Amino acid sequence: MTAAGRSGSDAGDANADGTRAAPSVITGRVLGPDGTPVIGAMVMVTGDSPRHQDIGQVTGPDGTYRYGALIPGRYTLLARAADGRSGTGQVTVNPGSQAVLDITVQEEDRQ
Repeated sequence: MTAAGRSGSDAGDANADGTRAAPSVITGRVLGPDGTPVIGAMVMVTGDSPRHQDIGQVTGPDGTYRYGALIPGRYTLLARAADGRSGTGQVTVNPGSQAVLDITVQEEDRQ
């Protein structure tokens, strides 16, 4: 299971006048082992991630998902494709920024 995470600011980290910064966002794609988008995968925030409103997102036709209105912090996401393949990834979200996390789903190791 692999994931690539990167974080950048598209709205600035804080407002100088003391007003609230724009909400933080996580976006990304769920990909198969060959790099093709996975349509209809469920993406869930898991574990000890900060509290959030969204329970789960389903990837669109291009394998993308989006979580908005997040508080800053470190998030763990789990992606599960309809065929059972899964993958996880972690990303840190800064105040008022958009973090990108692409998750690659793999077959389970069977022993």
